[in-house]
Amino acid sequence: MSLLGLLVPEWRREEAATRALAYLLDPDRSPGMTETFVDLLGRSGVPAFDFGSLDREPSQEDDAEPDLSIRDAGGVHRVSVETTFWGDVDAVQPAAYLKALPAATPGALVFIAPRARTRDLWRDLRERYEGSTLEIGDESRADDATWGRSGRHVLVVTSWSSVLDTLQRAADDPDVEQDVLQLRGLTERMDKEAFPPLTEDEIGNSDLARRIEGYQQLANRITDRLFELGLVSLGSRSYRAASYRTGRGAGRSMQLDDMLDLCFGLELRPWRDSGITPLWWVLKSSAAYNIEKDWQRIMSRIEDVRAYEDSLYIPIRLKTGVAEADVIENGVEQMRRIAAILRETCITERR
Repeated sequence: MSLLGLLVPEWRREEAATRALAYLLDPDRSPGMTETFVDLLGRSGVPAFDFGSLDREPSQEDDAEPDLSIRDAGGVHRVSVETTFWGDVDAVQPAAYLKALPAATPGALVFIAPRARTRDLWRDLRERYEGSTLEIGDESRADDATWGRSGRHVLVVTSWSSVLDTLQRAADDPDVEQDVLQLRGLTERMDKEAFPPLTEDEIGNSDLARRIEGYQQLANRITDRLFELGLVSLGSRSYRAASYRTGRGAGRSMQLDDMLDLCFGLELRPWRDSGITPLWWVLKSSAAYNIEKDWQRIMSRIEDVRAYEDSLYIPIRLKTGVAEADVIENGVEQMRRIAAILRETCITERR
């Protein structure tokens, strides 16, 4: 993840991505990058032209204007760019954007979207054109880009990854390349955290539901085994209540040596971000212990620990290709080793 992707709040990321793209294409900062972007459109039939200026819609709140506009050396509007991730584009007026391009000069309206959305977005835009006086013909597709002609103009839907791949290859300055990587990190985070349109196959996938339920049951059996072996205690009533109230219904709370408050279970956020495992042992700050004081020491001794808010998430890897009993014992053994590290790192130092 890039620093840009980390720092920009979720509700500002689409605007931040547009600003970052405008920054990359600004000829005063990155000479030649706008020409590179226009050359990318060449396969859709947009002829090359001498670059003049780049304009950005200042607020992105007025859908009567595209996000970015590129003019040639004579000041003629040649390319309009609309950027999006998974947000609603119903207020955008693609037919109006194409009509706003000079009728006598070849031009393009370009939508940049996540790779996984490009085909659906193209279909949606085509359906909306059916109610306008414009027609889109000569539809073509290559890789993750689709385009069609409307008179002397071209409607193009392409992906963030395609655009950024092209810009990164063209970057001959390390600072410009780092700027491209920053924007790539933001777009990749948007892809990871998006809620793409649901599909019928996904909603009706009962096997997925059974597998998720199986993970929850597996977590419960590992927890039961921890209690049986005396590796953890049940923990305080107040902590158990707090855990439930904060939405940790898929996990069960416990304490290590009556000092460290933990919870173990199915954790979607770190699983989504890391792809390591669905089950995590969560070490949380409490009145008796502030985990943040030992974050760095714990993370240096246990691999792939992730920090969210005031908690550390420790992965419990699941052994594959074996019976459930072996998965449980392997998980317990991992947690036994982790508990020893936590005792040495946190508890011994406090006593």
